[in-house]
Amino acid sequence: SSIVLYWIYGTSQRFKTFEANRIAKIQDLIPPQRWKHVDGLQNPADVGSRGILAKEIKEHPLWWTGPDWLKQNQSNWPSKFTAPPSLEALQSLGVTKDCLQLKEKEEVTLQTTTDTASTEPVIDITRYSSYIQLVRVTAWVFRVVTRSNLFSSTPLAVSELSKAKTWLIKQAQAQMFPNTIKLLRKKNPLPLSDPVQSLNAFLDKDGLLRVGGRLSQSMKDYESQHPLVLHGMHYLSTLIIQSEHKRLCHAGPKLTLGSLQDTYHIISARRVVRKLIRECVVCKRASPKITTQLMGQLPSARVLPTFANERVSVDYAGPFTLKIGSVRKPTYRKAYVAVFVCLVTTSCHIELVSDLSAEAFLATLRRFVSRRGKPMQIWSDNATCFRRTDKDLRELYRLLQRPDIKESVMNFCSFQGIQWKFSPPTGPHHGSVWENGSAEYLNGLQRFNKWKVPKRNLQLDDIVLVKDNRTPTCQWPLARVTKVHPGPDELVRVVTVQTKTGTFIRPIVKLCLLLPAKEVPKKDDEMK
Repeated sequence: SSIVLYWIYGTSQRFKTFEANRIAKIQDLIPPQRWKHVDGLQNPADVGSRGILAKEIKEHPLWWTGPDWLKQNQSNWPSKFTAPPSLEALQSLGVTKDCLQLKEKEEVTLQTTTDTASTEPVIDITRYSSYIQLVRVTAWVFRVVTRSNLFSSTPLAVSELSKAKTWLIKQAQAQMFPNTIKLLRKKNPLPLSDPVQSLNAFLDKDGLLRVGGRLSQSMKDYESQHPLVLHGMHYLSTLIIQSEHKRLCHAGPKLTLGSLQDTYHIISARRVVRKLIRECVVCKRASPKITTQLMGQLPSARVLPTFANERVSVDYAGPFTLKIGSVRKPTYRKAYVAVFVCLVTTSCHIELVSDLSAEAFLATLRRFVSRRGKPMQIWSDNATCFRRTDKDLRELYRLLQRPDIKESVMNFCSFQGIQWKFSPPTGPHHGSVWENGSAEYLNGLQRFNKWKVPKRNLQLDDIVLVKDNRTPTCQWPLARVTKVHPGPDELVRVVTVQTKTGTFIRPIVKLCLLLPAKEVPKKDDEMK
């Protein structure tokens, strides 16, 4: 109303404490000259508050679109309201204070000391993961607060973005170097323990902390001669480093650090840059590191003396082409080779397998038993994870997975007293070739040649990359750990992972940890 506008144009000391505090706050936030007055006949709020029929409000233009002048430029808005005359103007016209019935109030001035470098954050920068987005949001906030181009949809200007960057850096410096800034403002020398004492730091015209250095006479520009000082522990430094790292197409630590030094001097920059690059998901996928664990205890079969061919491993090789029949008109067919390797003496026995059938494999196994003796254990690779693009490999894979073959082989082995064991998929080191169990050999096994210290166990919901030697690292599939299989020493060396194509069992040496479970965003966080 006009009455409230007169209050805003006047002085807040004329009113009681309740009204005076609120009027003073309004005057601090928005200058009184920016307030306008809307005539009651053109006020949309009066349509709903003064009473109107429902059928009338359905097509009421003032209610739905507002007054006509609202669609025009701000300079064409009505300005009928005139500010009340000042007390001096009324006195010049001969109006006395008694006529105005004004009560003089005694003005009391208090001398206070305030710290202009407030460390209370106005914008919570930890809510942003992009430096560019943070700068743009800050610039828009400044546009709204200062009421400059408030109703303009034009893009942010360079000056607005520069102002936002200056404000963010000033806030970060005020939080990390409060004592340094206070001493520099008072022109006092910095103590030896100050983190920027060796930089000959100074405050520029905007109040920003810069490096004094020794390059003032060089041909570099002002920003490079006197870079801005930031602390590596501040979150703004993290956003700036990540932004520069992405701008340089995920460059290494040296290039990222060299590019940053042209504008910023970040305390402990090398350590922070290396840490952030190690945590970069894109860089992890480009150069993944295989997960390892402390070497486990050797199985009894590797340390107990046994006879030859009591424990063997078997695998298929092929296919090979056989030429059958006469020389002039031969027929060709595919065949395979079963390779039996003694896990004690490393002797190798090769048998021809005529086709991919259970009968052919059992015949091969019988020939091996007849020639070399009946084994106690047979180990085979349970490689269900291979991506078999070749037709022959797919046939071999289907052979090993067919229920009838598995049942026939297991029945034969059970009847003969043979124990069949499977090693983890794609984990050949779990069933490597075993040597003779001599005393010298056993003593040599005491030493850890690799994987000498315990590492972090893979945990549920860890995000990993599944290693595939036949594809580039950028094409390795993503997977989530759904189950862990700890050993007797409670260290995890085999896990179950789920990819977009299915669930598989993998040794950890075929996995690359990408994101620990605690860093994986939850569904609720993603929705926010």
